[in-house]
Amino acid sequence: MTKTGYMIKTVQFFTVGTGAVHPIPSWGCGCAVCAEVRDGTKPARTPASAMVKITEGDTVKHILVDAGQMDIMQSYPRNSILAIVLTHYHADHVQGLLPLRWHGDTPLSVMAVDDTHSFVSELHGSPGMLDFTTVHPFEPFDWAGIAFTPVPLQHPMPTLGYVMTYNLTTVAYLCDTKGLPPQTVAYLKSTHIDHLILDCTHAPTASSEGHCNLNEAYKIYQSIKPDNMYLTHIEHDFDVWMHTHPLPSPLQVAQDNQHICTF
Repeated sequence: MTKTGYMIKTVQFFTVGTGAVHPIPSWGCGCAVCAEVRDGTKPARTPASAMVKITEGDTVKHILVDAGQMDIMQSYPRNSILAIVLTHYHADHVQGLLPLRWHGDTPLSVMAVDDTHSFVSELHGSPGMLDFTTVHPFEPFDWAGIAFTPVPLQHPMPTLGYVMTYNLTTVAYLCDTKGLPPQTVAYLKSTHIDHLILDCTHAPTASSEGHCNLNEAYKIYQSIKPDNMYLTHIEHDFDVWMHTHPLPSPLQVAQDNQHICTF
């Protein structure tokens, strides 16, 4: 929290969605986890994404990290989004841009990795109001006084995480990665990380090409040693596993619309 003139500026970080490509509850699934979500005793999981909320007096602005949510226009007032920062172009991280791009004439900045796959040609070929800027690993950029440093991740397509620093607090959002590249590990070790939000899609015995399981995520925690560690991009079977198994301390599972910190 900082003072700007006579107004107090508050910057907060939220996980908006914490699910993998299949939402929870899963369609047609009658497992205990999905049943609890349907009866309201357990929160749902929607496509993994995050948000920085900037409040200054009566003015509220947002910086979105990924745009897989399909209700962006219903969730954020028009002109309240300062920018959208993309980790990569897989559908569950960009699909919300498809309808959004045709609403309004004021350009909306979208910071994104350099790529030529998937939704890139569709969005760049017909951007509408979206104004794309390519960002590069370890080249910081600034929004509303918040420093964003892109860091490379390990995924089947070009993917970046973001290390965000404001008011001496640092949050690392590393979604969609299997382990971390050595240069990213070195950078994170050189920076005090207050809050690390990390891809942990799978239970310990499962694996996939582009996502961590719990064992891999815990090794990253041991290497980086952030003050707080949250898991995101949770797939259905991992949620089922967690229904009967505790997480190793001090790991926590992020939830949709969870306030992680105030910078």
